[in-house]
Amino acid sequence: MKLFKKTIFTLFALSFLIGGCAVNQCKNLSGGNPPVYDGSDYTKKIDNLVIIADTSSSMEACCKNQTCFSMCQNIVTKMISGLPSDIDINSAYLTYGHLSSISSKPNLVNLELGKFSKEKFLEAVAKVDNAGGTSRLDLSLEDALKMLSCNSGKTALFVLGDGVEMGDKPFSIVEKMKKDLGGNICIYPIHAGTSLDGQKGFAKLASITGCGKFYKAEELASNESVAALLNGIIYEKVTDSDGDGVADNLDRCKNTPGNVKVDKNGCPIDSDKDGVADYKDKCLGTPLKAKVDKNGCPIDSDGDGVADYMDKCPNTKAGASVDANGCMIVSASDKAEITEKGTWILREIQFGSNKSTINEKSAKEIDEVVAILKENKDLKLEIQGHSDSKGNTAYNYKLSQKRADSVKKYITDKGIESKRIISKGYGPSQPMATNETAEGRALNRRVEFKPFN
Repeated sequence: MKLFKKTIFTLFALSFLIGGCAVNQCKNLSGGNPPVYDGSDYTKKIDNLVIIADTSSSMEACCKNQTCFSMCQNIVTKMISGLPSDIDINSAYLTYGHLSSISSKPNLVNLELGKFSKEKFLEAVAKVDNAGGTSRLDLSLEDALKMLSCNSGKTALFVLGDGVEMGDKPFSIVEKMKKDLGGNICIYPIHAGTSLDGQKGFAKLASITGCGKFYKAEELASNESVAALLNGIIYEKVTDSDGDGVADNLDRCKNTPGNVKVDKNGCPIDSDKDGVADYKDKCLGTPLKAKVDKNGCPIDSDGDGVADYMDKCPNTKAGASVDANGCMIVSASDKAEITEKGTWILREIQFGSNKSTINEKSAKEIDEVVAILKENKDLKLEIQGHSDSKGNTAYNYKLSQKRADSVKKYITDKGIESKRIISKGYGPSQPMATNETAEGRALNRRVEFKPFN
């Protein structure tokens, strides 16, 4: 009888101690205000955030002056509160182990995977305010796998709990996650409580994907520690080292000088697309595809003052006078008239009616042209033959060609290379005087010389 009374007393004392722990030590501490994102520039590191929280009955055990359930719920609240409101990710919240008053199922999808909403996520967390029920982490992991199988991108999966009675199924499901999702999933278990088996199980979950990390819940008690977790896994704050307005992680042209205008990639603007940035370009507005030097100025290979892209006569000799096209300007005979077309006309070179022979007077004029050709070795001439309009037009074209040919022969016979001379007949198509008078027709029976390179 005494033994029975002693046993009853012992049980009563133990129950008092346990009750005392629950009442006096296991308070649902808020842990202070959650971290708030400060609005600095950031870049997301993941596309999907999935959080699985243990709400089974073992989570009511004491853990650092509060229940494991309360500690983990506080961590989740801090995590979600600390995220940028506009972060472009998908998120989901799942729990396992519930009182019958909350759900008849051992696990719940409290928030389906969808566009992140801080308000909706915090509401889902707050709705589960008690722990109690059977631990079935495997079922929540299966639900998470189903969700993620339909979503692409990188995923951070957080599992919060004590790991008590988790069994072996969660490991095989995580192995399947790794296989199905490849390197796009990392698992971050956060262990609460004193269960060494639970701690080992959670550490194993982290190691399976090869990119996760194991945390102890007490390590995340401060706002600073949660903020560091967020900034290292879910997003990262970015810096702009060169101060060009483009964050380093997006900047393809780092170390741009200050006050230089840049594009969205952080590269100095090159308005004329010549390969030289505006701040270095001394010749803005260069035409597209024009070759330029290091200062952005069009290249002038032959140094004649006319850029290559405009130069119709490249490789002009240094010091030669050139026209706007970069072609050498050759001084014609003093007797020559230079037309608007740039042709030379020597009035003394004329032909009799219906004739293409060169008379003595014309020969002296042509000799001056020969002298110019000999003096300017790169000069080439087109000899243009013309006629009046009298008679048959077709015949006049042939006659003008003969006149041009006869002048070409005269010139080449004087030692000028044939390849430097072209002859072409224009017939009566380009009169320089009226064909109504004999004087006018005489002027139209002529040749002109057109320099070319």
